[in-house]
Amino acid sequence: MFGGWSAGEEIALTVNEHYFTDSPKGVPIADAVTYRFVPDATTRVADLLSGNAQLVQGVPVDQVSAVEDGGQQVIAQQVSGAFSCACRIRSNRSPIRKCVRR
Repeated sequence: MFGGWSAGEEIALTVNEHYFTDSPKGVPIADAVTYRFVPDATTRVADLLSGNAQLVQGVPVDQVSAVEDGGQQVIAQQVSGAFSCACRIRSNRSPIRKCVRR
């Protein structure tokens, strides 16, 4: 569920306690997730190494060894095309706060 949003900074999602438990998707493994938008790769790596982030995308090749030396795992994967992520929020059904629909 929508937990909060700060334009250009982050979006927070929280678990939906009313989601049916026999879903093929299973049960939630986290109570809340915050996606932070960090455009600078060096800052993303610093956040990962300091514990401010648990997962980052786009680790520069010259910083891979620093990440691995910091006890983190780097998964290298060739990417073709653009990266996309979708968050679907139903706006045609109640209850949804009016501020979300704007």
